[in-house]
Amino acid sequence: MSSSKIAMFFRRLLKLDPEIPFTPDAQEDVDVVRHREEVQKGACDGNQVVVKGIRKVYKPATVAVDNLWFSIPKDECFGFLGVNGAGKTTSLSILTGDIPPTAGTASLAGRDILDEQFKLRRMIGYCPQFDALFELLTAREHLEFYARIKGVSPQNIPPIVNEMIKYLSLEEYADRPAGRYSGGNKRKLSVAISLIGDPPMVFLDEPSTGMDPVARRFMWRFIAETMQGRSIVLTTHSMEECEALCNRLGIMVAGKLKCIGSPQHLKSRFGQGFQFDVTSSIDLSGVIDTLFPGVVLLEKHDDLHKFHIPAGLPLPEIFEKVENNRDTLGIVEYSIGQTTLEQIFIQFAKQGDQAASQ
Repeated sequence: MSSSKIAMFFRRLLKLDPEIPFTPDAQEDVDVVRHREEVQKGACDGNQVVVKGIRKVYKPATVAVDNLWFSIPKDECFGFLGVNGAGKTTSLSILTGDIPPTAGTASLAGRDILDEQFKLRRMIGYCPQFDALFELLTAREHLEFYARIKGVSPQNIPPIVNEMIKYLSLEEYADRPAGRYSGGNKRKLSVAISLIGDPPMVFLDEPSTGMDPVARRFMWRFIAETMQGRSIVLTTHSMEECEALCNRLGIMVAGKLKCIGSPQHLKSRFGQGFQFDVTSSIDLSGVIDTLFPGVVLLEKHDDLHKFHIPAGLPLPEIFEKVENNRDTLGIVEYSIGQTTLEQIFIQFAKQGDQAASQ
């Protein structure tokens, strides 16, 4: 099918989506507004991925993605975060040509996703949320098959496949049918397929789900070492994965982009207060709030306590209070740090829950 016929087919599908008028977000974040204006003015047109007002509405009246604007330059891994149902997978499905948007468009490497979808296929690597593998093919056969589809020259296929298998620790399973793999090995194979052929744009939808910690580290290292000249969009629920791989993050809530920036920028802007991790010989629940009014117990495992100290008290005073009461509180060791990405993510998730209940 020619590119023009694919574009006509996509545009015909658009007419089947229900029409729901777009409602601007009155509390839109300043960083999101600033970046959207940069994209609208054309300042980001040279970037590898440029998303321009993408919107997706499903019948009967469900807005899955609502006016999404962002861009990703080369050599960047963009963390696309949000709870289940926030619109992440729908956004990736639109960008990879799986489904058409109701409104808006995007350009990948300068090519429009609606008008030039056929030309984009070889330039995209995609690891879907659920493994799309052939149960009777081995890992080696999968990679050889997709390498041919991506146009890798026949003489280069064996060394590229062997290198991919080695990097992702699949040597032991390389010649076994994929239907007999564990969930973690299936995810590793899906990641390898998305990266075969050295595509300039890679979309990874929760790639580390089901992987053991060692395999996850290997995958992180592989992605980091092969990122040069490439743009990566990564969806994940692991904040550790974001810290390890992502240059910038965007958090989606109910189909809207609520914040965007580097991990440290988001911590500085949205982190409120400090996290106090302490190992104590006594139970500090209900005791520590005499020192820090409003403190919240986040976790407790045996002697380890994790508290959130609200903003307002300077860091030197917190240390002074802890040191002055160290013996009274039975403190063995402790640490005080910034609000974590996970806590910030939870804050935005709660906003989505509150909006849905109203």
